[in-house]
This record gives sequence, structure tokens and C-alpha cells, in this order.
Amino acid sequence: MTGFHLRKSGICVFLMACACAFYLLNAQVLLGHYDLGWHLAAGDLIRQQGKIPFHDPWSFTAGDRRWYNLSWLWDVLASVIFQYAHFSGLLLFVVVCGAAIVGCLTAICLNSGASAIPVCISVLSACLLYPAFTAFPNIYLAAAPNVATTLFCVIFYGACLKRTGRFFLLPAIMLVWANMHGGFLIGLLIIGVFWRHGVAQAGLGKL
Repeated sequence: MTGFHLRKSGICVFLMACACAFYLLNAQVLLGHYDLGWHLAAGDLIRQQGKIPFHDPWSFTAGDRRWYNLSWLWDVLASVIFQYAHFSGLLLFVVVCGAAIVGCLTAICLNSGASAIPVCISVLSACLLYPAFTAFPNIYLAAAPNVATTLFCVIFYGACLKRTGRFFLLPAIMLVWANMHGGFLIGLLIIGVFWRHGVAQAGLGKL
């Protein structure tokens, strides 16, 4: 058992190191999201006012129409990081999130019984090809709130797959996720898929 954990940890560290090196080489892409300036300005505004605005001050079409900033928490976090660490801090934050995604995916695959080589190929393919070759700037790993959705999706999937004690932490995680990106609804979809699968298995077991 100890040998398995050591091997799993070694594979995780190796894949995370490879991914982080690739992300750093593509720093311009990670910081090139078109909405980054808007999110930083929104975070600055929230911090200055001490509250979440219900109107978009930069919209020429919405006017005084009621509006909700679904990514306000990410905006504030990015604003704080940028104030004290500038673009280098934002880049480090994105790379850390990317490393966490790689580590979670690797652990999920290895815990499911997959062998090392297929895990390395699949995880690296998923986490290295997306940032550079998808339609710019709609990349999952960038200085934008959607990175939170990708990370929380992986966490939700892993928790639902194992059905361990961490499963009961999902409501708290969902509360954070809902204030960081509108993609939090995907978490409900993931739970629904596993719930339906569990109901189906229970039905088969009664037959």
C-alpha cells in the first residue's frame, strides 16, 4: 500500500511539473484573456465600495437595469493579487490552479485502477493541448473566472466518484463556486449524473 501511494505521488508530481513548465512557457496566452481588464476593474470597484454592485457601470446598453456579477469573488481575489504581485502573481495563481487540476485528474485516474502510461498520456493530452490550441481566448486555463469552474468540476467529479466523506463538503464548495463563476450549474449536473447512476444501480440490485 505504501509503495502504491509513493508511486502515485511520484506520477502526480511528474505530471504537475510537466504541465506547469508548459503553462509558464505559454504565459502570454494565460494572461491574454480579453476580459481580464474588466474583471480587475470590477474587483477594484467592489473593494473600493465595500459591496457588490447591482449595475454594470461600464455597460452602455444595460443602463440602470438590474445586473448581478456572478464572478465577484474571483474579481476581488484577482484584484488583490494584482495589487500586491502584479501580472506575475496572477500567472502564478493560474499555474497553481492548473497544477491542482492536473493533480486531481491524475489521482482520479490512478485510484480507478488505470496504469501509469495511459494516465500520463490522457492527463497530459487533456491539460496541455487545451490551453494552446482551442479557440482563443476561450481557454479553460487563463486568468479568468472559468478556471475556477474547471477546477471545481474536477473536484466534484472526484468526490462523487469516490463517495467518501469529502462528498459532504460539496455544498460548501458549491457556495464558493457560485460566487466565482456562472458555470457552477455544471456541479449540479455532475451530482445529477451520479445520483441517477446510483438510482439505476439500486433498481438493478432489486431485480
